[in-house]
Amino acid sequence: MRKKYLSALLFGALLFASAGTFTSCKDYDDDIDNLSQRIDQVASDLNDLQTKVDALGGMVSDVTFADGTLTVKTDKGDFTCNIPDKTGVQKVELSKDGNNLVLTVDGVAQEPIALPEQQEVPEIKVEGGKLIVGDKSYDLAVDVQSNVTAVKNNIDGTYTLTVNGETVTLPLAYAEVRIDFVSTPKFTEMIDAEPANSGKVEEGIHWATATSAISWDGPKGAIAAGQLLVGQISAVQVSVRPVSYDLSDPSHTLKLVDSKGNYAPVIVKATKGVEDGPIHAESRADANVNVGTLQQGEYALTIQMDETVTKDNIITAFANDVPQNIKYALEVDGVKVTDYDVVIDTQLRADAQLQAEKFDWNKFVVGGKGTVYDETTSLKVTSNAIELDEDDYYIAVPCGTNVMSYMSGAIYDMKVEIDPSSEDDAELKGVEVKDGNVLVAPEAAYGRSYKLKVTLIDVNGNQKSEVVRVKITDQINTVTQLTTIQYKVTPDLPAIKINLQDVFSSLTAAQAVAIYDAENVQWSLEDKSEDKFLVSSTFLERMDADEDVVYYEDEACTKPVSLSDGVTAEKVRKIHYALINYEASDLQTNATPEEFLLTLTISNEFVEGSNQQATEVIKKINVPVNVVLPTWDEVFKTTNQWTNNTFNTRLTSVDVTSKVAKISMDAFEDASTAWGGNINDGIKITKLKYTDNAGREQNANGTALPNAGVGESNGLITLDYAALTENTATTGKLTFTDMTAKAEYAIGGKENLTIEKEFSVKLKSIFEDAKLVYYGSDKKAAAQAKMNAANEILKGDIATDGMTVNGEGLVLELNGYKTVASTDLIGTAGKKLKTEDNSITGNEFTISNNSTSTVNAIQVWKTEAQANGLNNGNLTTGTNKNIKVTGSGTIEIGTSGTVTLYFKDAMGVQTEAPIKFTKE
Repeated sequence: MRKKYLSALLFGALLFASAGTFTSCKDYDDDIDNLSQRIDQVASDLNDLQTKVDALGGMVSDVTFADGTLTVKTDKGDFTCNIPDKTGVQKVELSKDGNNLVLTVDGVAQEPIALPEQQEVPEIKVEGGKLIVGDKSYDLAVDVQSNVTAVKNNIDGTYTLTVNGETVTLPLAYAEVRIDFVSTPKFTEMIDAEPANSGKVEEGIHWATATSAISWDGPKGAIAAGQLLVGQISAVQVSVRPVSYDLSDPSHTLKLVDSKGNYAPVIVKATKGVEDGPIHAESRADANVNVGTLQQGEYALTIQMDETVTKDNIITAFANDVPQNIKYALEVDGVKVTDYDVVIDTQLRADAQLQAEKFDWNKFVVGGKGTVYDETTSLKVTSNAIELDEDDYYIAVPCGTNVMSYMSGAIYDMKVEIDPSSEDDAELKGVEVKDGNVLVAPEAAYGRSYKLKVTLIDVNGNQKSEVVRVKITDQINTVTQLTTIQYKVTPDLPAIKINLQDVFSSLTAAQAVAIYDAENVQWSLEDKSEDKFLVSSTFLERMDADEDVVYYEDEACTKPVSLSDGVTAEKVRKIHYALINYEASDLQTNATPEEFLLTLTISNEFVEGSNQQATEVIKKINVPVNVVLPTWDEVFKTTNQWTNNTFNTRLTSVDVTSKVAKISMDAFEDASTAWGGNINDGIKITKLKYTDNAGREQNANGTALPNAGVGESNGLITLDYAALTENTATTGKLTFTDMTAKAEYAIGGKENLTIEKEFSVKLKSIFEDAKLVYYGSDKKAAAQAKMNAANEILKGDIATDGMTVNGEGLVLELNGYKTVASTDLIGTAGKKLKTEDNSITGNEFTISNNSTSTVNAIQVWKTEAQANGLNNGNLTTGTNKNIKVTGSGTIEIGTSGTVTLYFKDAMGVQTEAPIKFTKE
């Protein structure tokens, strides 16, 4: 089944910002870099915002903008994103009026746009500053230069935020409600009804026109000649979450709407339980079977045709020209909350029954219950082939106030009266019939029998009366609902903490004493077949006290109340909290962050007559548990390989012969030791993209992204080598270095418990970031190098660990590892530089002026020196292999200049390492 959400405020937004045009002059490089960083920052903030909203299951209700800050308001709190280059917000609204698309900008209505004449609404979106309807586009006159533009899309139902080309999509606020169909969403006749003296009428809602006035004092009143009589219509069962949302509240307006915006001519009502009659069974073959009562959080949707439906249009009112049944969606308070799945099916011709159908005791139900029993044998009676006598048979019905129904689609109305033979006892026990179809049976009537006179009238005006006997066999079971518990499922799978409030402390002494065993306190899921809760109902039902479920006196859960070593009334009434413990192996495959109902049943088992074991329910408590996911940043933190909001990664495992280049995406580490350690290894990369010169987004990976985690041995990502080096031979650079990635982590290994984060990636070549550093006599990095009178720069002094500086001089450094910058470095002899990259042979580079085709060899292909008074500056060998600056001209004392080494790796990527110097 598809899920939709309900909103008191359906508000969609799309933000636009122009990219702008820049002059790429050298003087403006810093400005461009700063702008790029701001754009990257906004992109990261937007992605973080989306991650947080998605992880909490938040639904966006509004967007505001002030002082350079975008605020996204959700039911889980407000989230902000800095957008300093915008000054305001401009709101656009899309809605549908009949077959027209209505557009308003800042509350001013624009010219309506006629939608194509078709059954389904075309795709409607805003893209590139235009409104697109199907295959047509219309200019959207909004100021995207200086404003944030918010588009309220009352048709789409998503919230898209776009700033500086970065886009995220968020769900709309739907008043925290989800509505699912439980039964087939089809309104048809209540039951298969076989007319007495005519052939079976086709499936559909029964109807006929009264040929004459009929004196009828049932709930629907007297019948006029020519009046349209419509038979009983099946209900549609829906599930509503959270259970605290009351769909039956009169303040809600429920309608059925088709895809063209037309409303079905019916009145829709939602009823808790089955007070308005039973739910039609899923299978028509089982339609005579009692369907029972609705669970908490479930409703019966019923319809009643409005005054515009007549005998002349009832056949066509719910069909199109094909003809086929029109499909409707449920709309609540003006918002479509389901797909177009609902059908209203009427018969194509009027009923013509000559006499009333035979009365069937099994079709008479009270509050959804109506099992027929033989008084003598106590056996169920399901056949209507035998004549039932009210003295020998009875229908088991519940206590309380319940609507009575007769499950037949041909029946127009039913009235029920207490038979004179039962009037005295009914008056004594407070049993009565209200409004002709509501039975009131107080608990004082439990176990007693009453005769009822049931009179039916069908759509053809045929009447039939029958006396039935009902026995009040079910006591009223009050279900208590506790406050919703929000449970955040983090990687350590913490215990589910439940505040039981006064559930146990309010027990009477007799009730507490009756709970003599831990088995009398049972947990389950209200829907025992639910496969989306963290654990199964079977797991809950089989939990061991003091192990799987532990009870406590205090909120801090430091004072346990043991139920495994004997239950006493004193112990039981001290319970206020419970912790339900589970492990990863207990998680259900489809575990999902939603709201679920846990049921706690407190009962008393006893032996009744004939040594029969019986159970009395003392209390039944429903506990709504809203399972939510943590945000990414609650679970993980960034490593030291990040700059601002960008992860830096370097090419590794390069093979220029086989044309292979890989990268590590091990960008995060655990944010808490509570997770057990190194869960970050299980993070998977599910997207890695770059943008080509044509502005198209392309996969950066050359092979399928690994299913392994980023920290696992086979977790490296293989890049598209051909794309990566497409222009390297001519430019000396990688074709792309900026990428976007999506990381995902499935908590407990379950797909629906996945958190994710999108982020920017900076790709570095093999030897990128290598730099020349001059260390002073204090062994600290100096601002610039010293040149002596002989135009030499002292070579450095590095310990054998390749990291420690022993004395003053020039060194080449990469990722903390150092080597002496001497003439060996720029000559054929070469120098070694250690690296942590295990794919490099011997874990060290060899740097020289020799050409190379091996990854561990780096070529110094060019050297250069610049200073005032120096022409054609270059480098050569000085005293003791110090680097010496040569060239024509003279470098005066106090003059500053620059020495630059140019490197080329095996892939042909060129990098440079300059350092400033001053001659002393």
